[in-house]
Amino acid sequence: MVPDNKIALLCEKEGKRTFHWAKSPPDIQRPKFYDVQHLIANATGIDSPEYARRGQLLKSTEQWSKYKFKWLVFKMGGCGLTMLIIGAVWFYLRKIKNNTKSLRLQFEKTEATANALDAANKEYVRLMKLVAHDLRNPIGAVSAIASIIIGKEQPEDLHELVLLIETASKSSLGLINELLKTDFGQQEVVKEEIFLEEILRPCVELLKFKADDKGQRLIYHNEQQLKVEVDKEKMWRVINNIIGNAMKFSPEGSDIFIDTFRAEKGIVIKVKDKGIGIPLALQNKIFDAFSPAKRNGTEGEQPFGLGLYICKQVMEAHDGKIWFKSEPESGTEFFIEIPLYQ
Repeated sequence: MVPDNKIALLCEKEGKRTFHWAKSPPDIQRPKFYDVQHLIANATGIDSPEYARRGQLLKSTEQWSKYKFKWLVFKMGGCGLTMLIIGAVWFYLRKIKNNTKSLRLQFEKTEATANALDAANKEYVRLMKLVAHDLRNPIGAVSAIASIIIGKEQPEDLHELVLLIETASKSSLGLINELLKTDFGQQEVVKEEIFLEEILRPCVELLKFKADDKGQRLIYHNEQQLKVEVDKEKMWRVINNIIGNAMKFSPEGSDIFIDTFRAEKGIVIKVKDKGIGIPLALQNKIFDAFSPAKRNGTEGEQPFGLGLYICKQVMEAHDGKIWFKSEPESGTEFFIEIPLYQ
């Protein structure tokens, strides 16, 4: 540090430079720092920019060290994050592998169950065909006998009963023949133009004899002559099955209502009962083949689980539909819609 009362004097004597301090008069201005630095550099032989370069180099080295440290921390963080991601991916891949294995086992069990059900259905079909084959001859005999009786003179009331017997036996023979030649797949229909009354009234009249056994009444209402184009025997089967189910699941002495009316897209037959209804858990299964929704009737009538399935197949073959409304213990309404005759 330069003393306040000193000034630097540079002297040259005999080719040698000397540097010494001297007191400065009060009125003499002190030299600037740059001048002092220049004098020191000249006196010592060391250039001041060399110090600046070294200082800059030292500063750059410190900055580079800090940069390398930060980069090292960043790389370590990146490595840690990468390891974390790899661990998460491995965990989820293992989880997916376990889920895939579980799903494969479930699929194998489902496939085995489906195969077992298919085998059971085929066995049911085989048994039904055997029963149908054995029933064809006696029912055919009843139909033949009824035809013979019709050709002879008899009281009017007896004649009507024999006609019903002949109609029922022919319908039964048609059903048996269908069972023998089909596997309950899509129904083939042979349509003819008829009045709905031609199949609906005889079906109701025939079922009245069965309803009498439970003290039930079939109340039929049809004021219109509605023309349809249907397979007569198959539509008879549908109507007979729906009314028969209403009787089966209704208590003794109850009324069953059969009505017809026009709808927007067709003619609807409605069968309404006040029976035990269909439980909610079974409502989406009743149209299945060999349905698990089958139940015994109110008098212990045995179900087979095929009737409603066949009805649905017949209605789809007619481009019609069948549906229902039901409340447990409050009765059921079934609707059969036949497309309008064109």
